[in-house]
Amino acid sequence: MSAEQQTERAAFASANRFTPSPYPPGLVAVLTREVGTYKDFTMSYRRLLVPEHTGETILSGGEKVASRNAAVDDLLATPPNYDWLYQLDDDHKFPPDVLLRQLKLFYAEDFDVLGILYLTRLAPTSTYPVGGIFKRDEKLQIQLRNLDFADLPGFGPVLERRDLALGTAGLLIRRRVFAALTRPYFQVGQIRPEKEFEDLYFTIRCQEAGLKVGMDVSQSLGHMVRMALWAERDRKGAWHVLGDMDVRYSAADRMGGQPARMVRPGLSFATRIGAAPVVTRGGGLR
Repeated sequence: MSAEQQTERAAFASANRFTPSPYPPGLVAVLTREVGTYKDFTMSYRRLLVPEHTGETILSGGEKVASRNAAVDDLLATPPNYDWLYQLDDDHKFPPDVLLRQLKLFYAEDFDVLGILYLTRLAPTSTYPVGGIFKRDEKLQIQLRNLDFADLPGFGPVLERRDLALGTAGLLIRRRVFAALTRPYFQVGQIRPEKEFEDLYFTIRCQEAGLKVGMDVSQSLGHMVRMALWAERDRKGAWHVLGDMDVRYSAADRMGGQPARMVRPGLSFATRIGAAPVVTRGGGLR
């Protein structure tokens, strides 16, 4: 762990967040740039219900991959009955029972790794589920495509397939997984040299080790973006509300190219004031 990285380990401060349940305790790991960056995350996290005796580790500063590996070390330093690690990033919101519902599916289906559905931080007309579908080519290089809504089941609580890669937000990992993998558990640049992808590569490693991996699609996390609202009058004299989203990637950048922030107001969507349908403007996030 780097000198800049700070780690806090503590039991959950509010006893009323402990909930009697049939599931063993574990460790909730929060990766944050700065606690309080997103008010909605802070409120969601303060209300998160957890099994009795569950611990938490809050990691801020330093490299993201170092924080994820530090969270594993924190879990392995707990007593053996602490059976799971739950990773959360600070740009999500969720209902209080999200973890308890996920644990129910986790143990009922005996998963080793169970992610949860959430969307990329793109405009509503461009977003798609975080994750990927992978395969090895003839040179054993990993080929990866975006997960798509068409890959999600129309019915049932879980998506399970042997070529599924997952993001780490809301990722529930059984303690026994770390006995099946070698260190470092999370690694960057293994899919594409110019991309971190430590989250997707971790679950690819789990899949290739024969572990049981799936995604909870019975619920989802909200993925937060900042948005500015603009008023604009068109050439016909009609007023519109424009949404300018602050996003990390364009729709084409998730699997290739370089991250790019918008440098001027974009038109991610436009809604005519009144009872008119939403009108989508092209090129808003490019």
